[in-house]
Amino acid sequence: MSTSLGSARPLPTVSQVGPVDPAEIEAFHARHPAHATDDRRRWQVIVALEIATILVVWEILISVLKVVRPAFMPPPSAIIMALGELLARPTFPNHLMFSVGNLIVGVLLAAIVGITLGLAVGWSRFLDLTVSPIIWTIYSVPKVAFAPLVILALGLGPPSKVFLVFLLGVFPICLNTIEGVRTVDPSLVRAARVFGTRGARLLRTIILPATLPFILVGIRRAVALGFIGAMLGEFIGGNTGVGYLLKRAAQEFRMDEALAIVVVMIVIANLGLVITTLVQRRVAPWAR
Repeated sequence: MSTSLGSARPLPTVSQVGPVDPAEIEAFHARHPAHATDDRRRWQVIVALEIATILVVWEILISVLKVVRPAFMPPPSAIIMALGELLARPTFPNHLMFSVGNLIVGVLLAAIVGITLGLAVGWSRFLDLTVSPIIWTIYSVPKVAFAPLVILALGLGPPSKVFLVFLLGVFPICLNTIEGVRTVDPSLVRAARVFGTRGARLLRTIILPATLPFILVGIRRAVALGFIGAMLGEFIGGNTGVGYLLKRAAQEFRMDEALAIVVVMIVIANLGLVITTLVQRRVAPWAR
């Protein structure tokens, strides 16, 4: 039996349906992983098309229309050629390993100090009142102001770069850990204490697992900020590293090579973020 348009029931409006809970979307994707995979692939294709469009327009504007002189803004084709020449240099791996090694050591030190200090300050009321204001005060100071002093004190070698990575990375880890400890459900702590769980065991079984997602987010931020610190140290004072290569290329006005080095920096930074994301999915899958 057909229904006329006049008697058809109108579709519900957004106000009638109400807002969509993000948790419901996550639950739907968990029940239907194929849909989530298709969504991710669709967005990856869209992003790839956006990047390709930008590169094509860039190439046309510089190489064909001559909107800007290639000496000031080289086209993507010139950057790709410069990138190939850069990767083919026998000295480039040494510069790359120098920067990556300083980043890894600095982030590891920042994680050890930041997690330890964050757990202590977040759990202890006394340390929260006495140490937390000092942490926030130092965190509010622009870290770029410390770079010349650090290089003068520690020299042009790896220690100054490692310390700059540590300086920029320790605060996100520490502050995220403090916030994670504060969000632990007090009922879980009370229940654990009823069953005799105290001290280090309470920290290991209740506090640390609940705080782990916050710690991992802090480590991701530390990787990004720490890489900036490593490049800053090499750019200001140094004779080795990717940041030093960028400074030298800019000073010699080789813009195609300078932008190729920027591409290398982007790859290194994003690779670090991808690794930390994979670690988060491995050790804290509930935090996704």
